[in-house]
Amino acid sequence: RNPEEFVGKTVSESMRRVMSGRTEGVEETITLDGVPSITAFVRSAPSGWTIVVAAPRSVLFAGAQRLTVQALIAALAAGALAVLFAVWMGRSIIGGIDELVQAGEKLARGDRLQVRHTGIDEIDIVGKALTHTSEALALREAALARARDEALAAS
Repeated sequence: RNPEEFVGKTVSESMRRVMSGRTEGVEETITLDGVPSITAFVRSAPSGWTIVVAAPRSVLFAGAQRLTVQALIAALAAGALAVLFAVWMGRSIIGGIDELVQAGEKLARGDRLQVRHTGIDEIDIVGKALTHTSEALALREAALARARDEALAAS
């Protein structure tokens, strides 16, 4: 930018300190016109001249900043999807457990029950066990009722 104003001019005092005792380097500086920049310099051994090239930080890091923002947005979207999936799965599990609780209450009342398949192995195993228990209790009650009826008839 503005070569007629800056080419061939003396560098700032801060840049002179950066270059002192070194023949080359890259530093973060502020240019003569006040722009935060990444500045590279190299001193020519034969001539003693130093070439200084600066590029504005905003230009050099714009792509990285854009990529960082995109990565952050992608991470937030992935996090939101993970939360939604966890809520959905949690509701499925809670619904299955609620059904098991209701089945246990029916079993305690002596009602016959049939627990529906939820697709969650652990809940389905407990549901099958409760269903089998319900059927076994119904068979025992029927056998007890027959035995009672037979005992009453015999007496």
